[in-house]
Amino acid sequence: MLKKASLLLLASVLALSVGVPAAQAVQPMSGGCANNRCDVDVDVPGASPGPGGSKPGGVDVVLQPGPTECKQGDKEVDCTSDKGSWSNADECYWRLADPQKAPPGGKTAGDGAWYECTRPLGGQLGLAAISSTRWLDQPPPGVVAITPAQAAAQLLRQFVFQGVPIGIAPEAKAGSKGSVGLPVWMWVSAPSQQTYGPWAQSATIGGVAITGTAHVTSIDWNMGDGTVISCANAGTAYQEGFGLSPSPTCGHMYTRMSKDQPGGKYTVTATSNWTFDWTAGGQTGTATTTVQNSTQIEIGEMQTVIVNR
Repeated sequence: MLKKASLLLLASVLALSVGVPAAQAVQPMSGGCANNRCDVDVDVPGASPGPGGSKPGGVDVVLQPGPTECKQGDKEVDCTSDKGSWSNADECYWRLADPQKAPPGGKTAGDGAWYECTRPLGGQLGLAAISSTRWLDQPPPGVVAITPAQAAAQLLRQFVFQGVPIGIAPEAKAGSKGSVGLPVWMWVSAPSQQTYGPWAQSATIGGVAITGTAHVTSIDWNMGDGTVISCANAGTAYQEGFGLSPSPTCGHMYTRMSKDQPGGKYTVTATSNWTFDWTAGGQTGTATTTVQNSTQIEIGEMQTVIVNR
């Protein structure tokens, strides 16, 4: 008697396995990162975009030189001190105020900054001094024109983000193949501060003390078949004991084979969405950027084997 037994899959298809392709170069993106440098917008509450839509964080820092001969009345004074740069017109040392107060009415964080004017008595700071603060749209001569938002943009440039190392099952290697209708698992393999965060740095930039922390908030997985899966986590690494169960955190299921794709494989691209939160000069803000990495996966068809007995 003829009996028919259907074997759902070939052994090569059943063996879903862990895949970690070699790290790949960061892909250039509009508004993203290329060559270890990131293009970002710095969001400052209340700040108005400048010409062309640029934000305050993108403004170049320019220093207007201060005087070379400095006097208070008829007395000579040092042109620079720990209180800042001397102004003959105001007869005081100017420096950027720290912390920065909220801008005055009608002004925003991108319009200027608060500066401190310290006036020595008798031309000597050691005896006594009178200090006051004033909002200025342009910095006094000899003082670096940098706002907390600009300091944030400078600090963010010190972060060198990398695309996430991709873990995928079935494994993206020669001889390993997935199948239509079977689960695919995606995850971040061995996440680090450069590929996933959190990553914190502190610095003093242009006299502004700033702290920033960057982390990945989500990953968009373009599966190459027109589907984008957004995962708000690093995913779950596949283990052989999981069998054919779907990923509990970040997965996909192809509905057609990859044979019509270049090289007979789908290109899977992981776009990691970074968020950078900063605090400086009594202000806070957020910036965002993206980084990409990609791999390939071959998807075949489930095989049915007819056994005659």
